[in-house]
Formats: sequence, C-alpha cells, structure tokens
Amino acid sequence: MSRSLILNRKIQILLGITVVCAVVVFMHDPIAQWDSYHHFADTRTMLRVPNALNVLSNIPFLIAGLAGLWLLRTRRTPETRAAYNCFCLGLILTCFGSGYYHLAPDNARLVWDRLPMT
Repeated sequence: MSRSLILNRKIQILLGITVVCAVVVFMHDPIAQWDSYHHFADTRTMLRVPNALNVLSNIPFLIAGLAGLWLLRTRRTPETRAAYNCFCLGLILTCFGSGYYHLAPDNARLVWDRLPMT
C-alpha cells in the first residue's frame, strides 16, 4: 500500500471514532456539576484580586504558551508548526479562561475554564 493510502485510511478511522464519540456524547443526558466543586481551599484576596492564588496560578500557562510560540517561530518544519502553534495557543487561552473562571467560580463560568483545555 502506498503511503498516501495508509494516511487516508488512518484519517478515516480517526474521523469514524470521532463521529461515534460525538454521537454517544450527544445522546447522553447532561452531567450535573455539584455545587461544592466551586469551593476552593484558598479564597484570599490579594491586590484586590479575589481567589488570588487560584487566578494567578494560571500565569505559568501564559508564560509557557508565549515562550513556545517564540521558540517555534523558526525551529519547526511547516508540517508540524501548525500543531505546535495550536498547542501553545491553547496554553495561552487556558490561562485566560481558567483565570476568568477562578475570579468568581460558578457553573456559568466553568465552561470558560474547560473550553480552552479541550
């Protein structure tokens, strides 16, 4: 078999698994998040930032994402650059999404915590 046929077959298998998983997820009832999930050990306010350590602990995601984008400018082949850039962008978005959630944790903001991680 040629290399392109093997790649096409792998992509078809991956897409098939993705479709099956999506159908199963959408057929399932919503999973409720218990209220105690939002009660974190550290609720101190520092520099007028509520839940400061929970919020500020996301800064390393920002630093790692920016450093990754900086380093990847010239160090990756064009074929892999997009994947690495996507990963680094995900780290940056995780910083902001999780920081926003931890400012005032509740079910409405939880989606912004989890979305960039996906």
